[in-house]
Amino acid sequence: MKILLKLLFCLLLVMLLSCKSSPRQLRADEYLYSITDTAGPVDRYGYRDSAGNMIVPFGKYSFNYTDTIKSIGFVLASDGSWAIDKQGEKLFQTYPSPNNGPDEVNEGLFRILGADGTIGFADMEGNIVVSPRFSATSIFSDGKATFCQGCPLAMYKIVQTEGFRQVMLKLRNEKPDIFFIISGRKYGRINLKGDTILRPIYERIFPTWDGITMVLKDGNAFYIDSVGNEVDYDPLKHPSQKPIQRDVTKCTIYFKNEEELLKFSKSL
Repeated sequence: MKILLKLLFCLLLVMLLSCKSSPRQLRADEYLYSITDTAGPVDRYGYRDSAGNMIVPFGKYSFNYTDTIKSIGFVLASDGSWAIDKQGEKLFQTYPSPNNGPDEVNEGLFRILGADGTIGFADMEGNIVVSPRFSATSIFSDGKATFCQGCPLAMYKIVQTEGFRQVMLKLRNEKPDIFFIISGRKYGRINLKGDTILRPIYERIFPTWDGITMVLKDGNAFYIDSVGNEVDYDPLKHPSQKPIQRDVTKCTIYFKNEEELLKFSKSL
């Protein structure tokens, strides 16, 4: 009898924990739906609920990026793209994507902008997961994002332009063995909680393949593991990587900023 009671208690405990950890699933009648007013000379956008009640009035925002809002939605305002709640109120400004829309969602997170222009991350429930404190960051990939220490705020206004992307493509095609580095900038990595897992001591951090990452530091190129320990390249363990020359001082060009890099590209 005691064994049976213990088993029942354990089963009840598991059920309670399961219910506590699983968020409530929203019903379709709790969503908001994008609607467009095409009657005037200019289209106007808003959101209404399943009963037809207007929740976000026409014209409050310039454009709706999200068709159906479950928890949060993305809209365009006069000062950029924003995440809004189901009452139509602004939550936080989103980092702009290269196509001028909101930042793409990767691994459940997207980049947001603080009032001072620093970058953080939020989730699709409207929670700020990583507080804005970085001048530049990548998106998350495999649980990691690269951040910059020493980069200017709003650097995306330069590097995400079509002109700059074409310049970098040209340099990679014409000088594939040269590293182009902006002086005074160091890169590190954070995890999905915002904890620093690689200190910002590298001049460049490349994508991770086969569990190792190529980095540049003090004129040297080498591989590291996920916590920064140097790793020897092994073609059997790391088939997606390649052998690299350690001393890269003769194939590295340093610049003061992006403007100087652009001038250099025009001289080629």
